[in-house]
Amino acid sequence: MRSLPALALIGTIVPGVALAGTAAAVPTAPDDTTAQTARGVVFNDVDRDGKRDANEPGLPGVSVSNGRDVVRTDASGAYALPVSDQTIVFVTKPSGWMVPVDDAQLPQFYYRHYPTGSPVALKYGGVKPTGALPASVDFPLHRVQEPAAFNAILFADPQTKSLAEIADMEKDVVEELRGTSASFGLTVGDVVNDPLDLFAPHNAALAKIGIPWWNLPGNHDMDYDAPTDANATDTFKNVYGPTDYSFEYGRTHVIALDNIRHLGPGKGYDGYVSDA
Repeated sequence: MRSLPALALIGTIVPGVALAGTAAAVPTAPDDTTAQTARGVVFNDVDRDGKRDANEPGLPGVSVSNGRDVVRTDASGAYALPVSDQTIVFVTKPSGWMVPVDDAQLPQFYYRHYPTGSPVALKYGGVKPTGALPASVDFPLHRVQEPAAFNAILFADPQTKSLAEIADMEKDVVEELRGTSASFGLTVGDVVNDPLDLFAPHNAALAKIGIPWWNLPGNHDMDYDAPTDANATDTFKNVYGPTDYSFEYGRTHVIALDNIRHLGPGKGYDGYVSDA
């Protein structure tokens, strides 16, 4: 199938607004009997251990979203958002701050709330069960220096379909990018070419570049056995987090959007950006 590129919209932000503002009231919960309210704090993780200590203050004015509503943290860094049993809560990384990354250099800016996992059985597993909603879903950030002018690496359609192709990508592309001056990388779709169990080795290869790496799904990153689009990116979400999100770097605001819609098993896909 022909691939459609995901959207990565990049624009200039107004300096000084990243940590300004107040939290809005909790938006109206979705029409869902499983709706709950996620509450937490975005905080300055001074020692970068991922846990909030007594001397680590909350950060005001940081945007947090449930994938539809967006609120800003209050003066103490607190937020509240409605969630259903298929929600990813995430923070928009502000300019001058960074979220933690895991061993594969993937940004850890989100919390998946899928208490019992994906509601349908999927070949590649979908979202794993997360259990009950924690009392506080907190997001650690730490200070970084971010210049107004910077380099970034964007990949479109690496589309690896085997371990052999991942090895070729590592030899032909990753090795050339080691030691890059780029601040981050972003793959804008078709991370792999249908076998979603290749996400992990693919990520391990890219991690050798040594910079944070953000990702978006393409048509080859979907669970094609999902009955509808609602769960067609569940395995992707289990690895990378939300499929629509944003982050800031320097004076740039990046809006990353999933623009692929699964039409059902055997029916293919089209280009589409949902209301959410």
